Amino acid sequence: LSHTEAVGRLGAGIQVISTGRDTNGNYCSDKTLSTCTSLEGMKLETIDAINNFNVLCRQANPNCSVTITGGTEIGHTAGDNSHAAGYKFDASYGNTEFNNYVIRLITTQNRISETQNIQSNQTYRIRLNNGRNIDVRYETNPSHWDFRVI
Repeated sequence: LSHTEAVGRLGAGIQVISTGRDTNGNYCSDKTLSTCTSLEGMKLETIDAINNFNVLCRQANPNCSVTITGGTEIGHTAGDNSHAAGYKFDASYGNTEFNNYVIRLITTQNRISETQNIQSNQTYRIRLNNGRNIDVRYETNPSHWDFRVI
């Protein structure tokens, strides 16, 4: 998929943002720049998982939404199930409703007490209602959610 095709498949309310900007001051999607967010080459399964995640999140809270901050652009660790291979995406930690939804899935499905903190840089597996498994990590530098669709 091209970046434009992938973005066109994203559901309502899902944003794709980057720390970098193009010459017009807009978010950039150049896969060769680590400050851009590119969805070029992202797997359809990953796009479907993002959409499913967004629908479930919005059902739980209408203010909940997915903001993608990392895709297939350079700057991520390489590997078979990596960002570059189209299996991973990063999501912003800036939406309280989204954070609460992710934390609720992690604590419920991994049988973690709600009084325990989600550990940074530890992988947790969650299952979406369509049967798709996703590994999720809370990364601290910078703060974001790292998702791997499996």
